[in-house]
Amino acid sequence: MIAIKNLTYSINKNTLFSGLTFEGASGNILQILGSNGSGKTTLLKILSGITEPTKGDLEIIGSPKKLFLGHKIPIKDYFTNLQNFLSLNPDASESNFNQYCEQVNLSTSKTLLSSALSFGQKKKLLLSKIFLSSYDILFLDEPFVGLDRETIGIIKDRILEMKVNGTTIFLTSHQEVLDGDVVINLDSGLITK
Repeated sequence: MIAIKNLTYSINKNTLFSGLTFEGASGNILQILGSNGSGKTTLLKILSGITEPTKGDLEIIGSPKKLFLGHKIPIKDYFTNLQNFLSLNPDASESNFNQYCEQVNLSTSKTLLSSALSFGQKKKLLLSKIFLSSYDILFLDEPFVGLDRETIGIIKDRILEMKVNGTTIFLTSHQEVLDGDVVINLDSGLITK
């Protein structure tokens, strides 16, 4: 579980958000909404421990297994698709690659350089991390951007499966794609349950 109290973040005398107080329990989806520049990614980075808040308290109970997937895709263009897949998933095999590609309709060759992939295809490769491992807390920054409708459905199903298994899921979005147990709207400052 994560407990957040009076969280504030300012940069260059500009306050992105202030006084945020909420909790994320096991099996909760916490959706962070807001316009561009509202601080969605910054809040996600604070919650995951990448960035320090300006003020406030953040408490994570225990030592959970965490994963942060940002909206920047760390795919190396000079690697083949299989090499990128194995780099993202060190315990995986070529067989896992084939199964995953079939699961998310990623029709590409394992020997093709990833530079030939579209943004959406690269995003599918990145999202393999949530299919091949389990986590206690998941931080997803704009996970649905660049994906086709069918793949969005597959990713939503996987997120809901993880929720049922007790994973706490934080995700940023411009729109409500999933029903969050807690919705943090950085534009209005409202937190709803």
